[in-house]
Amino acid sequence: MDAEDWPRVTASRTARFVLRGRLAAMARRATPLELAFREDQSLRHVAEVLGIPACEIGSAFADGEGWPLELPPPDAATIELLPWPEPLPLAARPRFVADTQLGRLARELRLLGFDALWRGELDQAEGDELLVELVLGEGRFLLTRDRALLFRRELSRPDPEGLPRCALLLSREAYGQLLETCARFGLASLWQPLSLCSACGARLERASKAEILPLLPPTVARRCEDFRRCPACGKIFWKGDHARSIEPLLARLGEDLGSPARNEA
Repeated sequence: MDAEDWPRVTASRTARFVLRGRLAAMARRATPLELAFREDQSLRHVAEVLGIPACEIGSAFADGEGWPLELPPPDAATIELLPWPEPLPLAARPRFVADTQLGRLARELRLLGFDALWRGELDQAEGDELLVELVLGEGRFLLTRDRALLFRRELSRPDPEGLPRCALLLSREAYGQLLETCARFGLASLWQPLSLCSACGARLERASKAEILPLLPPTVARRCEDFRRCPACGKIFWKGDHARSIEPLLARLGEDLGSPARNEA
């Protein structure tokens, strides 16, 4: 069949879209806007055309009434899309998996005491399927800047608590990404700084100076007495520059989040 013989599908409905909060920053067009779409297109699909993954939509309204994402928007309606309220009402301490671009974020989350896998450390041959397995199988929250990944239907569905499984991070810089994550998941009240290995994420254990003395640099052996060791990768930690640097990070996060900094090393 030649291109000129293809069936012509024309838009048969229009609606006015109003995007609130962070959803406005995700859209590929300025809003409010008038958008034409087919009568068989669901609100989910129309939102994706605008560049908004369904997992980022906390609620949707058509002319002021709640509207399901799986139904087509009514013709000539005003559609309002709102983000999830922050922080999310989590029932348990969150665990994360960070996409390829977010290695520094994964490390900083570990420094704050959160279980955070990083795709760059995982089996790259399995591709996105491994991320899907970790989200669905282990109940981890996916952190990513790849919005196309979030258009996958299995990732767009809510978890058993009715909450989104994924978060699209908008910031291009590491601190902004950490701030977004802390705000979304309410992490300020859950910090446990320096309790996990920043290299692999295992929980650190106290180690006596005597048992690790042969492994220490001479200067560290002379000036430090408090040590922790990772039981998984064997890395040894002491209160050096990285420990001192986390204090201003916690203070800055606490100020930007409007929460008092907690330091429970």
